Amino acid sequence: MNPRNIIITSLMLSIILFTLGLIISFSDGANIIQSSSSKIGLQVTISAQLHKAGQRLTWNLLGVNLPTGDVLWMQFNGWIPRGEGLGGSGLLGVWYDAFKHGSVVTDFGVTWGVQKLMSTGFANNTQYAQYLSLSTNSDADSYTVTTCPNELTDSGLARAQGTFAKTTATSGDIIGNITKSFVSAGGNPTRTVTKICLQVSSSGDGDLFAVGLPTSAIVAANDTYNAKASLSIAA
Repeated sequence: MNPRNIIITSLMLSIILFTLGLIISFSDGANIIQSSSSKIGLQVTISAQLHKAGQRLTWNLLGVNLPTGDVLWMQFNGWIPRGEGLGGSGLLGVWYDAFKHGSVVTDFGVTWGVQKLMSTGFANNTQYAQYLSLSTNSDADSYTVTTCPNELTDSGLARAQGTFAKTTATSGDIIGNITKSFVSAGGNPTRTVTKICLQVSSSGDGDLFAVGLPTSAIVAANDTYNAKASLSIAA
């Protein structure tokens, strides 16, 4: 059949999500009539920085500066010392970068994203994936999870709206970042933060866009925990 004589009665835009990739194709309802040649990759990376108030980077032994026991313990547990400085509490301490990065974009997250981009009737068009929360749960992440497990809700560590910034798009590639600095209140009990959650609402459950497992952190009173979720789109 000559394609020029085909009368297209319906046009279906299908988005196939495979390994966090997007392949866009057009169909007449029965046959694919056009498919894009490029594949768009979508990935969320979760990362963290930690400021341990009151720690010092080195101690002196016979004129030689050596790492303190606290710093050695942090390195052993997967944190990379970056240097001394003030934290969000205004106290001097040591800043660390997380060694591990990674995340899972949930089924809710990709469904919410497609509707947000393409459906004018989407009920949640006033929501944005810009809220960060901390969790003490150590279970393996799953695509089917919709709620941030064991979410912290007090003492300066509760869910909060992050700050948005983006890179300049270049050759179809762009990165959007949401960052939030959490300062553990003085007198707060020590918590072991194991996950960072990216959510689309300021409160409630069932809105988990992505969840990540950076290096576990022991967050004590006056410590600062900087959480970051980076969404990258690459053509």
